[in-house]
Amino acid sequence: LVVAKKKEELFSRSMLARPEGPEDARPQGQGGRRLGRIHDRILDVLAQVEAGVPADKALRTVFNKARDLGSNERHQVSDTVYGYLRRYRRVDDTLTRAMKAIRRPLDTIDPPVVTRLKLLTYLTLIGANEADLRATDAYAQKRVPGLFDKILSGKVGPPKGDTAEVM
Repeated sequence: LVVAKKKEELFSRSMLARPEGPEDARPQGQGGRRLGRIHDRILDVLAQVEAGVPADKALRTVFNKARDLGSNERHQVSDTVYGYLRRYRRVDDTLTRAMKAIRRPLDTIDPPVVTRLKLLTYLTLIGANEADLRATDAYAQKRVPGLFDKILSGKVGPPKGDTAEVM
């Protein structure tokens, strides 16, 4: 039991550890305010889910470590994570097609940035506009210029398995 707890603690520490990066790598809002409370927690959960941890356990781990989140913020984090997971295949397909449209392979981008791009793609699919995306995570947008212009304009090609007939 003690060994299992230590392994779990070590795993959660390694998953939640963030490498130090440039200042613009941190999500910022208007006026330079840090959007870390919610956005960073969502990214922490999604990184754990991408590593194979079940979403409920990842949420529980992040919420246990993030005592600063209120009930409304926890609700927003869990709603965003579960909404993302419900639309995962569509998000992944849209991002892959958009990357092909700008002629840049997705596998050339670092995994943490890919997770950030997938989150922004999800936000785009549920109605976020360019200003919302820029306020949420400008760094991820800088890494792949033109990507969200393609997604927002709808010029990413037909979805996989689209059987719509051309008239």
